[in-house]
Amino acid sequence: MPSVLTLVEKEIDTLEPFSLSQVSPLTATGYGHTVIGTRNMNQDAFLVSPERGLFAVADGISGGLRGEDASRMAIEGLIRHATQPDLLKPSVEWAQHEILQEALASLGRPMMGTTLTAVQLHDHEITLCHVGDSRCYVMSEGKLHQISMDHRVYDEKQRQFVLSSYLGFPSDISPLLLQEISIPVSSGTRILLCTDGLHRQLPIDRVTAKVQSGQAPQEMVKELCDEAVQIVERSDNVTVVYIEIK
Repeated sequence: MPSVLTLVEKEIDTLEPFSLSQVSPLTATGYGHTVIGTRNMNQDAFLVSPERGLFAVADGISGGLRGEDASRMAIEGLIRHATQPDLLKPSVEWAQHEILQEALASLGRPMMGTTLTAVQLHDHEITLCHVGDSRCYVMSEGKLHQISMDHRVYDEKQRQFVLSSYLGFPSDISPLLLQEISIPVSSGTRILLCTDGLHRQLPIDRVTAKVQSGQAPQEMVKELCDEAVQIVERSDNVTVVYIEIK
């Protein structure tokens, strides 16, 4: 199993999910790219499933163990269980359970974790289901507006911000802080999902300029990732998924 799981709908031949045309007059086209940066391993994963209007990024936690497996399991949870528009949140909750169980079985303690930021188109709106510090932005009036919240707190001992919730976070310590919101969309809406390697390494003004450049989307997401890893000496993994609603 590769460390990066890139799952595109046409590659999945074992499922019979609903078609987006059954639940929305709109269509969604997505483009994704990921780069390793200077890390030894890429623990990010992403999903582009235009047939279901389903898109996601996940960032395995490097401070734990098997972060690459946790992000893979989060994406697989969406693939297997988000087969209807109302199953997005339950599929994320399923992934939380599976990651915890896998960590306890293989490691003896809850040391696996990942962020997850997923959106799904339904009718004239998108539903966001999110935990961690990956982000979802919506382009409006020439600006990228963050609609996901960062689940981070300042740790006095480490003197830095740390994640306050993620998939795999022990539920006996704190309940999962799962953000679920729906926002209206229309033809022309543009959405950007990214792991923190992008928004922590590349200024948002630069990201906005690239999205607004009119460049071919697949080239644009690749250049965003490449630029983000080149701007710092020690780079995190970077993953971007760009979505156009039509």
